[in-house]
Amino acid sequence: MQQPPQGGYPPQPGPAKSNAGCLKVGLIVLAVLVVFGLLGVGCLAFGANQVVDEFDKQTGVADSSDYELTGPECVNEEFVGPKATGTLKNTSSEAQGFEVSVRFTDADGNLISEDSTFTDSIDVDQTANWEVSTFESADGEIKCEVAEVNYSLFDG
Repeated sequence: MQQPPQGGYPPQPGPAKSNAGCLKVGLIVLAVLVVFGLLGVGCLAFGANQVVDEFDKQTGVADSSDYELTGPECVNEEFVGPKATGTLKNTSSEAQGFEVSVRFTDADGNLISEDSTFTDSIDVDQTANWEVSTFESADGEIKCEVAEVNYSLFDG
């Protein structure tokens, strides 16, 4: 039998350290970061969708209930060529710019040109004049029609 060393028994190692507490804290922090990340991505997607909706509202084909159009009056000017004029009233609920596209044809219905113009931003219930000219030459009688009205971010 072996004798204990002088001064008593050798020091005993302490209880085994457990990293369970650190692991729990790490998992909780990770879970919180994942939740915040998902919320952030969701908010970003929602915000991007709002921006796209607003951009679509400010560009693209205008809803016919958002404007009243008069014209076009067509003339074939000697130096300028075919020209169309008219007015556009903003009947939407906010100030808005518009793009008016006009198709010019000859007496036989052959396309001469399709051109457009931009209005300045028109306040609600206000009217603006518009004019579209093409420098294409045309002989004889011409016809013109508004091909499309779009919303515009640009002022004329």
